[in-house]
Amino acid sequence: MIDIKLKAVLKYTIKFKHKFGDFIKLTKKIELYVSESGSLRYEVMRRLFRKKNLRLLLERKNPKYFNHTSRRINRIMKGKEFTYLEIGVADGTTIQSIASSNKHGVDPNPLFNTEKLPFTITFSKLTSDEFFSTLDKSCKFDFIFIDGLHEINQLTRDFFNSLRHLTIGGWILIDDIVPCDSISALSSINESYEVRGVNHQEGYPWHGNCYKLLNLVLQVFPNIASFLILYPDNPQLLLHLDENITNLELISSEKIQEILELDYEQVFASSNLKTYPIHIEELLMNHLVKLNLIYS
Repeated sequence: MIDIKLKAVLKYTIKFKHKFGDFIKLTKKIELYVSESGSLRYEVMRRLFRKKNLRLLLERKNPKYFNHTSRRINRIMKGKEFTYLEIGVADGTTIQSIASSNKHGVDPNPLFNTEKLPFTITFSKLTSDEFFSTLDKSCKFDFIFIDGLHEINQLTRDFFNSLRHLTIGGWILIDDIVPCDSISALSSINESYEVRGVNHQEGYPWHGNCYKLLNLVLQVFPNIASFLILYPDNPQLLLHLDENITNLELISSEKIQEILELDYEQVFASSNLKTYPIHIEELLMNHLVKLNLIYS
């Protein structure tokens, strides 16, 4: 009889635990929804209508809602006032989480409401080429995050333009720099998914051929401090500029093209690439503190 009662109590305890766990999950989801735009009703309606209503950007200050990019940038710039530029903003989850009071985003197809922005964010609904062509030469940024079109020719232009508008002591972070395999490294997302035999909705990774910039940085800009972050989360290339680069226009276009023509196997089999400083994020931050590049 006692065993039966104990089993019943255990059964209901487990059931309650599961229900309580579901309640906690729901609470966290509600918190996340509110963090998206500040309005639970707006976010619920946005999802009910298949997200036809554009996101409203808020300043995100809670670290548990930061993605890996904003986490890394905020750690590097901790304790500093800085100007921030983001190329390729998409839905705005990175730019809204950056701890800067002076942020500018560039994207021709934003996935958020550009008419209602926090006072810390300004925005240009332009391609990066259009944006840089109209940007005053004197305009400089302390941190530039490049996550635009994942195609090497465009990335190279974004990289060179970013160097022209980066302060001495400034940083550039480049996303999707290491593909997970050769299919992910194809320059066309449609071709990549077709070769893999999947569709866009299945969530398979595509990084494009951004990886070709790795050799370019090593061979053409050996004086730029470079750090390849491989873990955790998405691999990214972090660059630190400690001196002015004045000869960008003098760099041979033939040499650049020769480097960019290397394919996936040639780049990652290259003995030059083995000299890249490869880092785990946490250890890199400790290393940058020791170099006096960031605050502890």
